[in-house]
Amino acid sequence: MITLYLFVGCAISERLTLCRLILQVMLRIDGLKVPLRKKQEEDELIKELTMAMETANQKASDLELQVKNLQFDLKALEGSNKENTELREDVSRLRTELAQTQADHKAELAAKQERLIAEKRARLQGSHEDGLVPCPPGL
Repeated sequence: MITLYLFVGCAISERLTLCRLILQVMLRIDGLKVPLRKKQEEDELIKELTMAMETANQKASDLELQVKNLQFDLKALEGSNKENTELREDVSRLRTELAQTQADHKAELAAKQERLIAEKRARLQGSHEDGLVPCPPGL
């Protein structure tokens, strides 16, 4: 439309000059479109990269927080593991003590039983000799 308005009332040489100028301007504008498109693409890439970087930074922060929490949990577990080891040692020691106490008690009861049997035999033997009680077989 602009070109039609410019051509009205112009001589052919002026029209040619105007056409050349318009052509040069159009070529120049078209030549600027490519760098402008590239600039827009670069700007879009910069925005995408910035967003990706922010996302990655947030994820890294979240992971650092998780690491700190896990380190805290690990310290608690290490303390529990140490306590567990100590308790296992105590259980083992108490089992050994219990077995020894049971063996001692069994031996003590066996000795007491033999002493009582010996005393009873002696009493029965003494009673038999006195003629009061007959001696049962096996004693």
